[in-house]
Amino acid sequence: MAAAIISTGPPPAFCVQHSDESAAQILSQISESGGTDRAAHENLRRFIAGRDILEPQESRLIENALNGLIESDIKNAEAQLSAAELCVKTGNFQKAYYHCEMAVMAAPYNFNAKRKLNEIKETMSRAQETQLKKEAPAPSPAEANLLPPAAENSSGSAAGALPEPETDGGEESGIALDDEDKLSSTIKNKLPVKTSQEIEKNARSVLSGEDYKKNACYYITKKEYTKAENAAAKALELEPADNEANYLMAYVKYKRKKNEEAFAYINLINPETLTDAKLLHDTGVLLVRLKKNEEAQAFFTNGIACDRSYLENYISLAVYYTQIKDYDSAIKYFKEAMSVSPDDLKLIYFYALSVNRAGKYEEFISLANRLLQIAPHSDYAKMIKRRLGLVPTDRLISYDNEKTLLNVAIDYFNAGEYARAETKLKEIIKINPKSFDANLYLAKSAKNRGKMLEYAYYLLRLESEKSNIAIELELARAFLGLGLNTLSREFYLKYVNANPGDAAVKIEYAWMLRERGALISARIMGESILRGAKTTEEADAANLALAEINDSGECDTEEAGFKSVGAQAAENLYNLCLTLHENEMYKAIEDICNILTANGVKIEPRVLEIYCVSLTSLKKYARAIDAYKLIIASDRSNYNAYVQLGKIYLKRNNFVRAEEYFRAANIFRPEDAEILMLLGDSCYYQKNIEDAEIAYSEAYERAPNPVIKEEIKLKLDKIKLKKRSR
Repeated sequence: MAAAIISTGPPPAFCVQHSDESAAQILSQISESGGTDRAAHENLRRFIAGRDILEPQESRLIENALNGLIESDIKNAEAQLSAAELCVKTGNFQKAYYHCEMAVMAAPYNFNAKRKLNEIKETMSRAQETQLKKEAPAPSPAEANLLPPAAENSSGSAAGALPEPETDGGEESGIALDDEDKLSSTIKNKLPVKTSQEIEKNARSVLSGEDYKKNACYYITKKEYTKAENAAAKALELEPADNEANYLMAYVKYKRKKNEEAFAYINLINPETLTDAKLLHDTGVLLVRLKKNEEAQAFFTNGIACDRSYLENYISLAVYYTQIKDYDSAIKYFKEAMSVSPDDLKLIYFYALSVNRAGKYEEFISLANRLLQIAPHSDYAKMIKRRLGLVPTDRLISYDNEKTLLNVAIDYFNAGEYARAETKLKEIIKINPKSFDANLYLAKSAKNRGKMLEYAYYLLRLESEKSNIAIELELARAFLGLGLNTLSREFYLKYVNANPGDAAVKIEYAWMLRERGALISARIMGESILRGAKTTEEADAANLALAEINDSGECDTEEAGFKSVGAQAAENLYNLCLTLHENEMYKAIEDICNILTANGVKIEPRVLEIYCVSLTSLKKYARAIDAYKLIIASDRSNYNAYVQLGKIYLKRNNFVRAEEYFRAANIFRPEDAEILMLLGDSCYYQKNIEDAEIAYSEAYERAPNPVIKEEIKLKLDKIKLKKRSR
């Protein structure tokens, strides 16, 4: 069967080729497939993501088509996801978040939708944190320990808002607020099954109270609060004591900034008689927004009594007690919740923050380690890692802010205790990776300890944050110490050109050139120093340098020392690029490799691979393609280069070229299920159903684990459906 899908001809001609498929053609395919075909929508999303800028006419065309699909079926997850991709491209992250959330609600097992939701959430969270840092006064150390960044609910928790402590002028003020843009579970569960056209059509008809509530929820998701209020009012006309309708009316009033009216409707809900734990929690959260924290406490407490398996009430109540410094009560509720769901990430995270606030650092570390063991790559794991940087280590001092940690680190540094200084500085980096002072002292410490590779790495971090000519001079010296002469020369030149009057550095540079055989360049630099000498000392130094350069023998016009990289220098270059890549410093890798290639230095394939990945991460696909071709030119059996080229062409919708490269990779790795699956994708997007089915079938047989097997099975099922519909 392998022979049926593997090209036996010569390797493909490697040249850049773009897909001619337009937005209109892709939208036509979606329309023909009924509007819900996943492959067609994936094609559209790749089209949107692959464009640097969408033309206004093109953007409107896509937006109108997707709006039509969503209007006809609000639960069309693929259309919602495509609309989210378009909103991300146009910079409207709030709207993108809404569409992603609707996609997840419509298809809870759509992992693409969940992943996209998390990406947008992280982007919005980072933007919000940046804005808060600019506008808000710095919180006290005690507050800083409990302020949780916005994050996703763990899978074990019911759908609810993530608490965030509210502060007012530095004073702690009650229960944590939820994310206001996130729909409550009550609203989510009430969303209607009907299409938007049917809802609008029946808006003036006489409906049941349940239908009016569903319509209100629909209008809330659309942010049409006047219509939502009318629908909720009609539900209350039919049943004034309806708790859900009163909650919805209160929610809408709050959204319309009518807080007193909102509170009046909440007062019609009796927490003592209500038995819906989710509604009790949602009402409690709304009371928190209205700054009625004591009233909210009653709703959370009764919510726990109604349903002990619903964790949101435990968490909100425990956070409330933490903020009023009643730590015993907080820990009591956290422990009760842990007995119900011991592995819930959100619960463990907030429990850890609470004991940290209470000063129980051993418990904090224990809970943090538990969270990291359960889900080391989750959002909560990332957040708890940042919190670990705030815990006292070897001294009984409250290391709860960056400035305190820096002062301690500088004390260690000045005392010559570089290892201990680095420990503290790295704790700062956990809190603030862009801390200029922490990176500066880490660079100084690495230099003092003779760790030239680390020295270069931290200097590059500094340069990426704040370009400085003094840093470039130190980079020149660091690269020289690593044997990377071409890079050293480039940074010396930058410094000399910016500071032509610095005779001492010019002499240093001239000696570097002389020792590496670039005698002509060294002589030119010596003569430049002599011409610009302002003192007799500078003139004497220049004359001495010129005399020694002239006594060095024949001039080297080829400058061979700058055209190649020695064995140890090559190892240093690889390790430096690897460290930069691990820390996502793709621009620094690009700059280094650009300098080397511009000077004709041959780069090893392993470094080229890091360069290619960096270019791809920077979305510089054309240059990544050229770099991958260099790898193939030096080693035609490097299957990974073929695979990555295929992926780039797939991303750019050039499915023909993608297929060629996947077939080339398949020659070297015929048993690789991933390559076969990608080959199947490239064929499928060309509507070559037969070859796609063969590739998917072989991939299914060779799948290394059940997860991949299930993914391939879905693709095969899709093909079978396609064949039946012919």
